[in-house]
Amino acid sequence: MYLTEALVDFVESCAAREPTPGGGAVSALVGALGASMGEMAAVFSDKDEKAAACLDELRQVREALLPLVESDCEVYEKMRQVLALPKKTLEEKRRRRELLQRACKGALGVPLQGARLCVEGLGVLDAGLAGMNRNLISDVGCAALFFASSFRGLMYNVIINLSYIDEEDFVARIRVECRDLGSRVEILESKILEKVDEQLPT
Repeated sequence: MYLTEALVDFVESCAAREPTPGGGAVSALVGALGASMGEMAAVFSDKDEKAAACLDELRQVREALLPLVESDCEVYEKMRQVLALPKKTLEEKRRRRELLQRACKGALGVPLQGARLCVEGLGVLDAGLAGMNRNLISDVGCAALFFASSFRGLMYNVIINLSYIDEEDFVARIRVECRDLGSRVEILESKILEKVDEQLPT
């Protein structure tokens, strides 16, 4: 019922000898699935105000993450087009380098947006955790793990593209943000999973 032709095609596309869909696109999808698991747990906890309050926010996170699957492929394709430009003359080299800088910023912008959304999702999940239905606590744990895994996968894509950018101020600013986001993920993931483990049956 759920193993549709489109889903199978997507998974097979990820395994094919093609650069897209790649790690960024798959990571964005994992984050969207994390949001959906949080939403499901919240739906079954609608009698609790805290749990119910996070439902709409998790939906917004999911709806923002899902289009990044396609966007990540698109920005990578743009970068491939730039890499294929001629570089024989000095002018061609200069123009290609200029366009490559722009393309790399676009290529890291998409996963960075996704990473921010994953941190937001973990924060929402943490805020509503106390009121979640205990019967769905394993799904809450999955939501936290998916968000955190998605974040880390997206960060790899930010960092690899950042390494090609020459603007020192831009690079420094993004690196600071990445460290801050990473610290928040570590704290939120640990906090949520500790609470999940406490509620799991022994």
